[in-house]
This record gives sequence, structure tokens and C-alpha cells, in this order.
Amino acid sequence: MTLRQSLNHLFRPALEALHEDGRVTALQSGGFFGGSVLVLPRAWCRHQFFPGDFQNTKALQALQLKVQFNTPFKNPGLYLRAGTSGASVWTWDQDTVFAHIPPKSGKRLIPESALFPAINAPDSQIRRLACLSGVEGQIWKDGSLKTSRWWAQEPNARDWQAFLKAGRLSPDNLEQPVKTTKAEITTPPFIDGPLLPWLKKSITANLVPIVLLLFLAPFTYQLTQWGAALWMERHYQAQTAQKRQSAQPLLADRRDALSAIGSINTAMSLGDESLLLHALMEWVRVLDGFELEISRLQFSDNKLAVYASGEGQSKAPQIVEALENSPVWSDVSLQPSTGNTVIVRGTLHAFTSPETAPPQSAADSDQGS
Repeated sequence: MTLRQSLNHLFRPALEALHEDGRVTALQSGGFFGGSVLVLPRAWCRHQFFPGDFQNTKALQALQLKVQFNTPFKNPGLYLRAGTSGASVWTWDQDTVFAHIPPKSGKRLIPESALFPAINAPDSQIRRLACLSGVEGQIWKDGSLKTSRWWAQEPNARDWQAFLKAGRLSPDNLEQPVKTTKAEITTPPFIDGPLLPWLKKSITANLVPIVLLLFLAPFTYQLTQWGAALWMERHYQAQTAQKRQSAQPLLADRRDALSAIGSINTAMSLGDESLLLHALMEWVRVLDGFELEISRLQFSDNKLAVYASGEGQSKAPQIVEALENSPVWSDVSLQPSTGNTVIVRGTLHAFTSPETAPPQSAADSDQGS
């Protein structure tokens, strides 16, 4: 449903038909701000056509005063519809209507023949329509209802010819056969008449709905905005969850990569401590057969001094030779200290496992021999 259709539905009036016996029947449901229209039976109404220009408010007000002054009803009701060539005016007795409905019901009173579909044709058009009760003859010209008459039952030929002659039709139109048809009652226009009088009347009649609308409009707007924001939040949450689910393999790979990077960074952050660790591992490996117990270390600029107690003094040459053969130690020296403690000093190099060291070439072997 488009915005225009929604507004038309919201401001469409409810139509109810008032019958001569006082019954009220529903014809059309209405919107919240459309109000209610009571369709009056043609039998209670008098129709007149006034030629002239009644498109402005002052001319319409003058015409209303003229009609009310000349009407035969003591308490007249009036409905006026202006066209390009004049204005159609329906009058009725308000006391008859209020005998069946409350005077302050707030309903708009419109005669049923004013709600029949109009005929927009420049030449004269004749039709006979079935009403809520009885029959109405109509003569249209230039889009206006020029002549109208109501009968309680189907008119005979003489009454029909008299009606056509009263409408000043040409002899050709007098011979046209006309059948009684049923016309659908149309919805009256929302702005029915000049703007300022209609606006004043509408505000008076719909004061409570208007105040309610003005009061509820800010809350309705805020509620609509909140609903839209909530829907957008849930929509994006669903999209995020779906993307997160599809990205699980990538996230697992990322975690593994970060773990590997962390291990690498840890090893790199050790720096000299890593070299020291390799040197001590080599100490344990090459001096496994010696009874030595390390009591102190001094390490600076890749130079290490190890304070060890045990059989170091008695086997000093063997200890120096074993460490010199290690790929990590070089420039090894040993000197006695207090008691049975010796100090082993040496320069450390990047660790290379003996198993992975490149084999010695033939030239090197010859030189060694």
C-alpha cells in the first residue's frame, strides 16, 4: 500500500444511510480521522440549481443566505456543491432528521443524490436512478446537476415527459427511452467546499481526534525510530554472527600464526640469555663424565666465567680440551680459586649442533694430518 493510499484510507469517512423509517444502515467503513457521513434519503430533500460563479467564499456565503431565506423549511439543513456553471443546493428539514438521530452526533449530513457519480459531459444527459426509497430523475449538463425530481415509485410516461420538459430539453431528448438503474454511492471529497469554512468546521467537529493526534505524534515518531533502530541492530547482529561463523577457519589460522610469532619473539627477546643457555647445555654434554658442581656464573659480552668445585684442578687439561672441542666454547682457560674451586673462562659463539655441522673437507683432513 502506497503512502497516498494509506492516507486516503486513514481519512476516508464512514458512510451510513438513514432510511425514511428511521433505520440506519452502514454503507462503508471509515478511517480513524475520516469522521462519519450520514446519507439522507432523497425523499426528504429539495434540490435547486443556481447558475453563476460560486468559486469564492463570499459568493457561496451569499448563496447560502439566499437559500435559507427562501426555503420552505422552518429549521433548514443545507448542502451545497459548486461547479463551473453554477451550484447545486439541497435543503431538508433538520427537525425530521433529528427525530431519528441525536442533534449533536457529529455526523456530516449529505443527500444521497449528491453522492451519486457525476456526469461530466457538455451536452445534456438524462438518467433515472433508484434511491434508498423511490426514484430520482436527473438532467446533467456541463458537469452539473441542472434538474432533479423525486417520485415515490416509477413515474408514468406523462410524469416523465413533464419532468423532461421542465428541464428544457430539445425534442430529440424527449423521445429517448430511459431505464431506472442503480448507482453506487461514492465517497465525498475530504475537503468539501471552500478551504477556510471547511477548515473551521472540521476543527470544531474533530477537535478531540486532532488534539489526540498532536499529542501522540511525538511519541509515535519516537516509537517508530526506536523500532527501526532495534530492527537495524538485530539485522546487523545477525549479519555479524554469520560472517564470524564463516571466518572461523581464518581465525584459527590467525591464532596459530600469532602463537608462532609469539614463540619467535620470545626466543629473540632472550638475546644473550639464549646463548648462555646453549653454552651451559654444551657444558653438561661435554663434561658429563667429570664431577663438577657449578656454584657461580659471570657472563658479559659473550664471555663466560664458570665457578665449579670438584675434580677441576686434577683434570684441568681434559676439561679445557673437552670445551674447546665444543662448537660453542673457544679460548677456554682454567685457573684455580679458593679451596677446590676452579674458574673456567671462555668465549661463546652461536650454537651449532655437532650432528648438523658440515663434514670436514679432504683438504682440511690433509692439513690436519
